[in-house]
Amino acid sequence: MILLLGTRTSVALRATVWFVCHFCGFHAAQQVVERRTRLTLFFLPLFTVSRSYVNVCMSCGREVDLSRDQVENAERWAASQSIR
Repeated sequence: MILLLGTRTSVALRATVWFVCHFCGFHAAQQVVERRTRLTLFFLPLFTVSRSYVNVCMSCGREVDLSRDQVENAERWAASQSIR
């Protein structure tokens, strides 16, 4: 019997915020991205093995790791800015 076990990483955009990048110094869009790695059996996702969040500068492409609280704050801020 052959079992096909593996992992698959998916990327989801959580929010887009605008501020000055710490690395390049430009006022640019910063994308808050969630990366989720799932264990798969016969190419079907079973459960999430790891989850991480990063902030990606659209000007220079540098990434900064974020905590869950920082992601929630960025989502609230982006929602409040889109209403205006």
